[in-house]
Amino acid sequence: MSKRKRIQRKRRKSDAERNEELLPKHAKEVERRRLAAGKPTKVILSPKGMDSLSDAISEILSPFVLPDASPDDYGRLVVVAIMAWNAVIVPPDKRQASLQEALNLVVTDTSKENRKHFEEFLEELMERRHQLFPHNKRWIVDYVVTDLGDTFHLSIMSGLPDNPTFEQKTHSLLPESVLSQMSLWQKLRARWRRLRTITTA
Repeated sequence: MSKRKRIQRKRRKSDAERNEELLPKHAKEVERRRLAAGKPTKVILSPKGMDSLSDAISEILSPFVLPDASPDDYGRLVVVAIMAWNAVIVPPDKRQASLQEALNLVVTDTSKENRKHFEEFLEELMERRHQLFPHNKRWIVDYVVTDLGDTFHLSIMSGLPDNPTFEQKTHSLLPESVLSQMSLWQKLRARWRRLRTITTA
């Protein structure tokens, strides 16, 4: 390995370590946003005696991650895997509505064929989740991905398994960071529409 590559790898590793150090702060911010939205939630990072959700999501995705995947590619896969993971926890009578709500937010392509492919991929991930981790009921609320050069470091934030907020009250399958980005985009789009109305009046 060249000196340049060693330096890059060391820098990326320190980035991952720094992200791990910032996770508690990120978790508090997620709690604050969810409380403001009327969804009080206790977010946990690495609960003692429980399996790693980061490892679980990585295992679910393992057949689908290409060797040359970019951080953005991997991040998108993680979002779909989180949707699949959370969907399995939602009560069957509310699952389809939750899936359709999430799909309407993330699938921007209006092509019916592309949406069908996305839904089939989501169903495949749900099946893998059900087969590999059928008894894990922890709800995933957010994630952080760090590019390490030859691999990715994934950190997962989840809710306490005995917290009814996730399973009974709210059924948004998407991670909090995705929802907050969409909320910002919706605000910007609404602001642009108001500006356009004023300038064309």
